[in-house]
Amino acid sequence: MSPEQAKGRPVDRRADVWAFGCVLFEMLTGQRAFTGEDVADVLSRVLQREPDFDALPPMVPARVGQVLRVCLRKDLKQRAHDMADVRLALEGAFETAVAQTATSVPVVARGRRREYLAWGLATVATLMAVGASVLYLRAPRQADTIVRFTVPPPAGAVRPAEAGFAASPDSQRLVFVATGADGVSRIFVRHIDAAEAHPLAGTDRAGAPFWAPDGRSLGFVKDGGLYRVALDGSAPRLLCSVPGGFSGGTWSARGVIVFASRSGLLQVPDTGGTPTPVTTLNAGAKETSHTWPWFLPDGRRLLFLALADEQSRGTIWATAIDDPARTRILESSGGAAYAAGWLLSTTAPPRRLVAQPFDPEHLTLEGTPQPIRDQLSGANTSGLRGFAVSSSSVLVVDRPPPTVSQLVWMDRGGRAVATWSPPASLPEFALASDERRVVARVTLPDGATRALWLFDGIRPEGTRLTYDGRPTRPLWALDGRHVYFTAINFALRTLAIGTMAPTAFEQPGPFVHFEDVTRDGRYLVFKSLKAPDEVWIQRVGSAERRALVQDQFAAAWPRVSPDSHWLAYTLSLPSGPEVFAQPFDRPGDRIQVSVKGGFGPVWRDDGRELYYEGPQGLMAVTMTERDGALDAGTPQRLFAIRTQGGVINQPHNFEVAAHGQKFLVNTIVGDSDNHPLEVTLNWQTALSPREK
Repeated sequence: MSPEQAKGRPVDRRADVWAFGCVLFEMLTGQRAFTGEDVADVLSRVLQREPDFDALPPMVPARVGQVLRVCLRKDLKQRAHDMADVRLALEGAFETAVAQTATSVPVVARGRRREYLAWGLATVATLMAVGASVLYLRAPRQADTIVRFTVPPPAGAVRPAEAGFAASPDSQRLVFVATGADGVSRIFVRHIDAAEAHPLAGTDRAGAPFWAPDGRSLGFVKDGGLYRVALDGSAPRLLCSVPGGFSGGTWSARGVIVFASRSGLLQVPDTGGTPTPVTTLNAGAKETSHTWPWFLPDGRRLLFLALADEQSRGTIWATAIDDPARTRILESSGGAAYAAGWLLSTTAPPRRLVAQPFDPEHLTLEGTPQPIRDQLSGANTSGLRGFAVSSSSVLVVDRPPPTVSQLVWMDRGGRAVATWSPPASLPEFALASDERRVVARVTLPDGATRALWLFDGIRPEGTRLTYDGRPTRPLWALDGRHVYFTAINFALRTLAIGTMAPTAFEQPGPFVHFEDVTRDGRYLVFKSLKAPDEVWIQRVGSAERRALVQDQFAAAWPRVSPDSHWLAYTLSLPSGPEVFAQPFDRPGDRIQVSVKGGFGPVWRDDGRELYYEGPQGLMAVTMTERDGALDAGTPQRLFAIRTQGGVINQPHNFEVAAHGQKFLVNTIVGDSDNHPLEVTLNWQTALSPREK
């Protein structure tokens, strides 16, 4: 098939010219112009690669090679119009100079294949001799057609939104993180023109992959350590430990790796060693993190994204591995990257990927930003880039559509007994204490509009509660008549059910989200905006507030026990998230509750059982209080659940009712949580380098 046929576009006589070129190529070389293991592989090469013209035997006249190239141009404007043009060209109708008559070259036949080759060459030579001509056509341009396609996850694997991915510097391969049927995440490698991706040995539980400048090795993070691994199948090698989390790495041709930690950017030799600082957080600017570094071509200077308190967007800075001075570049909603003369960054929501001419030597921008792709939902204010780019022509973006889920009541054996909402983009919900009402945040089909909805099992479609402010993270007040939520720019609000005008929450403090309210109504629990995340509490009706969980690891998903004596929460350890419990409002030691991974704890209404999500499904743990101390039993699996998982900044995916006999689970519908990557070849073709 010609490229236009492979793309499903209308065809004309130029498709016949393409087919003739393929046949002529095979006659002259004894091999197909485009090969592959199956039809999909062949069509991929038709769209993305040129035939191996070097395979033409040296005795083929250069003029014949020109005809062949004109027949196999992917750009229709450069291909011969029809076979009559090809015939006329061979007969000399377009000649502009007198050429020497082509002469045939003797060929010694070696078997049937060489015999075919000899006949093919003799035929072409005869045609050229009859015309006594030379074909003179304009030299073909470099391929400039934008080609876009998707790369699905491997069979049996799931690639969730926000999973890491990267394009190799030479534009030949992609790597991405996906989770297999065994629940273990791995790095997969796929050649750009291959049909399948394959797991890279030694990368179980690995994340955040990034390429070496020669494209032969990868860096990644795993179990609290920074590793490198070659693509030749050798075992990964530990380079150093990663203190307090990892937010992206970049590899210099000078043999230095820079990666983001909770204290700023660190550098380490690519042979391993002790990390040393590259940047430190600016306390005066209330910076909370430096993330997603990207080396510039000189291998000395790099870009990074700085995030700060009370800012909905970050700032892209340039610095150097041997000089702490910074140069401010621009604002961005995610990390930035440099490629082929362009700086790529992300606008404010709805987050459009844009490119702007950039001078990496003088660190200056030119012209105006030009759009590349819209709705780049993979980029966010946590610093995720949402795209990857090679040094030349390959752009990969994460544009996952909203995950569709449905609130489903399940019994203790995992059987669905009722649905409590229609299928929708419904990432957050909270169950009222009466166990009959749910408030949920729903994203409408336009992908940008958020609203709070009330579901009570009576009106299947639900009742809309809010109409502005992009609300998130709803939480029921103790009285069951009010809902707390977080509005845009982390503003905390209170909404009375039945009204449409939320009010500001008193004494908000340095918080991000409402998380829980104690059963005695005395305290509200929040997650802070600090790095790493902390758990704070505030006394209702007063300015009394303090940190309850401060750790070197990020804390999330806090829940207070029904008697307000204990707090369960999740810590993001280097080995993965685990559930812990500690005294809520008094001194005491904390204990680990989960085993081999867990997040999102929820108490039973009597406090004697704690539930959480683990790799195997919904887990239950017996909790016993003795002499003022808490003891956790052995976790038991109840049943498998399919939820959005431990996504950054998302709330619990289930709630517990009926004394632990019933669970309301935010269940994924269909395959909506499995997200392909979008690949664009020659992305810079449509941009104007000098646009002002």
